[in-house]
Amino acid sequence: HAPLRVFVMGERAFRDEAATPGDVAEMSRLVREAMDAGAVGFSTGRFIEHRSIKGAIVPGTYASEEEVLALAQAMGPKGVFQIILRGGIGSLLMPSITRDERLLEHRLLEKVAAETGCSVTYGIADFPSDPEDIYMMADASAAALDKGLRIYPQTSPRGAGQINNLEGYHAFYMRPGYREVRDLPLKERAAAMRDPERRARILSEADEPGEYAVDPMVMGLIRYIQSDIANSYILNSPLDYEPSLDRSVGKLAAAVGKTSEEYVYDHYTQGDGGDFNVSLALNYVHHDLDAVERLLRQDHVVTGLGDGGAHMKLICDAANPTFQLAFWSRDRTRGPL
Repeated sequence: HAPLRVFVMGERAFRDEAATPGDVAEMSRLVREAMDAGAVGFSTGRFIEHRSIKGAIVPGTYASEEEVLALAQAMGPKGVFQIILRGGIGSLLMPSITRDERLLEHRLLEKVAAETGCSVTYGIADFPSDPEDIYMMADASAAALDKGLRIYPQTSPRGAGQINNLEGYHAFYMRPGYREVRDLPLKERAAAMRDPERRARILSEADEPGEYAVDPMVMGLIRYIQSDIANSYILNSPLDYEPSLDRSVGKLAAAVGKTSEEYVYDHYTQGDGGDFNVSLALNYVHHDLDAVERLLRQDHVVTGLGDGGAHMKLICDAANPTFQLAFWSRDRTRGPL
């Protein structure tokens, strides 16, 4: 939807202007043309957390219901309509919306499915601010399916969130003492951070956002990483995809008399600086995969959300289909296969 809107509307799309009837007609024509040429469907997003690198809303995020329905109708019944709904990660990065508002989002899917006869898919996840949302949305889709509307939620087969390390985003990213060495090669940066004086300084400093002050997404992300650091997990080989609470950073740090920040800092800076921790923000609220199991046992829920690079420094879930086969049929030890 975003590139289509920009192609037709130009700069007006970046200003988030409403599409004119002529704009919608031209976008619809292009969708029909694409479907005739072999496209498998149409995707759109209402997820306000998705921003450009300058922090701007992605074109189409606030497109009217009429525009969305027109483009779905242009796609027709043979295509798959994929959408990212508003409120899909709760209050992790932005203020959350209410359950009633979430169900209104689902009503849009029902309208698309009813008016076009197409299959609709969207992502759901277990998130901390409302762990019951995932079941509410899955149940709404099941009820719609019972009425003949083809709506299929997809969820990640494992915990999802941010992979944090010195080559990406991490809890110390905006500390002045870190910013001074941020551009050094990784091995040299880790060595500089091991200096006792710099270590003490970085661990005691307040954030100074600098150029990131205008980017609410990066600001929100760093705050989340910091607030969740005790609940994060160290990534070691072999990987444990369902670590228990006693393996969390908070528990490991307490066992050796460190704060969670101190523990992660020392983990990052040991060796060549290539070590990681992961904040499992989604599908891991209760420190296990029981919620995922409950969803995957429902016939209308499918494995999805395999991120092959759209989030670059944060997420690496392109292996989700392989993981689904290996973990859920063979490797799980903390619950049923």
